[in-house]
Amino acid sequence: IFFCIVTGIPVMRTPLQILFLILVTDLPPSIALGMEPGEKTILKERPRPKDEPVVLGWMWLSMVMNGAVLSAVIIGVYVVSLMHYCEGQIFQADIDKLEDFDSKLMDARTVAFISLVWSENIRSYTSRSFDKPMWHDILGNVNMQKAIVLAQICLYVAVLVPVFSDKILLDGKVFQADIDKLDDFDSKLMDARTVAFISLVWSENIRSYTSRSFDKPVWHDILGNVNMQKA
Repeated sequence: IFFCIVTGIPVMRTPLQILFLILVTDLPPSIALGMEPGEKTILKERPRPKDEPVVLGWMWLSMVMNGAVLSAVIIGVYVVSLMHYCEGQIFQADIDKLEDFDSKLMDARTVAFISLVWSENIRSYTSRSFDKPMWHDILGNVNMQKAIVLAQICLYVAVLVPVFSDKILLDGKVFQADIDKLDDFDSKLMDARTVAFISLVWSENIRSYTSRSFDKPVWHDILGNVNMQKA
């Protein structure tokens, strides 16, 4: 988004798409990563010094490079999509002059949206280990398979189901001044706020479980506090 603003390219995603990516395509795989089974050979490894940081320098480099490659690929896909759907134009000022530019811009954003969901799902597998290839015991974490399937189902529902896809895109408008000009803008704005409200409630509920302990995983004795289940 920062790259798009700086370069004058239309913003790649709408607010609802960002919420969808965070809560639907990122959150389940992230939780599944926390359930990754331990390596069978872990007891054969030499102990690490007690003053050694948890994340080493080469691990930081790996994460930065991973994010940089993903960003470059998605930006490249978005630019190519803009050129394809917007008659060779990539800058906001030029696209605004096109006939039916909203529809063309929505198509380009949809391509970038699908590409990012697929990329995030693939990265969920590459993030399972720093020193082993992605295909090593790729089906070992059953929860990861469930999370990826859920993300893919939600993706195609969001893109292919007419009513839901219209709500996700919100006609591509972000600012109040632009939204006020839309037909039936009150209803569309209410839908956007409802999605944000539901997302926040779910996030707060999940955080209630993650806040139970600093040193134990979220699933440790997850049903131990009966009052938490009632709340």
